[in-house]
Amino acid sequence: MKQELLALGLGLATAASAQTTTLDTLITTNTALTAHNTPPIMQVTQGMPAPADSQLVANEEDSGLQDYISFFRPMDGPQTGYFETNIFLEKGLPFSMNGYTFMDFFRGNAGYYGETTLEKPLGESGLSLKTQTVHANEFFTRQSFGLGYVVPLPEAARTFLKVGVMPLTLNNDGSKTTQPLVDWYISHELGAGLTLSTFGDIEDNGQWGYGEAELRGQWGGPVSVSINAALLNDGPRRPDIDVRVQLSYDIDFEFSQPDN
Repeated sequence: MKQELLALGLGLATAASAQTTTLDTLITTNTALTAHNTPPIMQVTQGMPAPADSQLVANEEDSGLQDYISFFRPMDGPQTGYFETNIFLEKGLPFSMNGYTFMDFFRGNAGYYGETTLEKPLGESGLSLKTQTVHANEFFTRQSFGLGYVVPLPEAARTFLKVGVMPLTLNNDGSKTTQPLVDWYISHELGAGLTLSTFGDIEDNGQWGYGEAELRGQWGGPVSVSINAALLNDGPRRPDIDVRVQLSYDIDFEFSQPDN
């Protein structure tokens, strides 16, 4: 177990370096912002599980990064739209890890928010060691450690379910939290190009953190359209709903790995 944790830590450093390079041009204008400028949506967000693709160990045919860019536009209220980038790290990470990182870039002086999740599968058990780093107007806001588990379901169910528990969180002020953070992700293929999915998390004090519910349509090609409801923190287990329209464009990057 100590070797697995060491591998996870080394992998986080490697992925962090790669992520900084990839997103550098987008983040440069925001680096002067500090955490106290964080808008409400980022103050309440805790752990955001990645879409189902990023939770699975890559097949041999998969190659490298799978990226997509989204634009969110609230259907009501004074908020302006914003962009989100998503990067899948399915191959190329050390120690057979897989990972996922996303970054939201808010307009004006609202700054940015993102999370990087890395996992080390533990054989074929469905369990994985998991670490998640939060980036709220700074590269390191907090980092949590724990386990993830893919719940086995029959293929005919066309449903993917994953849960996670992270009992240790290290904060940027040097403090730590030892009460568990619980998160989950579930998606179901409805057919006809439609997918229904939702995720959410409960913070260490039992408070609702953040989640989303989404109906996504993709009918061939790289473009998808979604109705996305953000489930915001509005008291214990009482999310406030903010409905947005989401337009996404898939981009696939392929690279060949060097021969051993």
